[in-house]
Amino acid sequence: MNAWNLVVTSISGALSALAAMVAVYMAVRAEGRTRKVAAAQLYLEMRSRFIGLYTQLGDMDSTVATAAEYKARVAFWHHCYDEWYLSTRFAPREFGDLWQDFYRDAGRSALHHAGLRAALEDLTSSPHSRFVVYAAGFIQAIGFFPHDDG
Repeated sequence: MNAWNLVVTSISGALSALAAMVAVYMAVRAEGRTRKVAAAQLYLEMRSRFIGLYTQLGDMDSTVATAAEYKARVAFWHHCYDEWYLSTRFAPREFGDLWQDFYRDAGRSALHHAGLRAALEDLTSSPHSRFVVYAAGFIQAIGFFPHDDG
């Protein structure tokens, strides 16, 4: 192999390596953007679910509720659990800050509404519900203690 072929081969190899590095960099950047877009879409879906429930909760400070309002209140706590699970277990890298900065305090503030608190007490004390078993981490995270004034 002459010197010229060696130079061309070396330059070609260096350019190939550079192209590979640029491709990897672009793929990593695109993956990061894709993750952010997916996280934003999931957040908006969770907010949309909450807004749908919120309109059905009735007077949250009253423990008296229609059957539909009570069902919505129970669904509200399942939704709060979903927010906790998503943020702390399923995708903590994407949503962990959201739990710390928003969802946790929102869940805790819901405990100050007598109607919502009563629904959670029912949900956690019912022998027919497994919520207290699979949602134990969430229940602890919001500081819920049944029959406590919050």
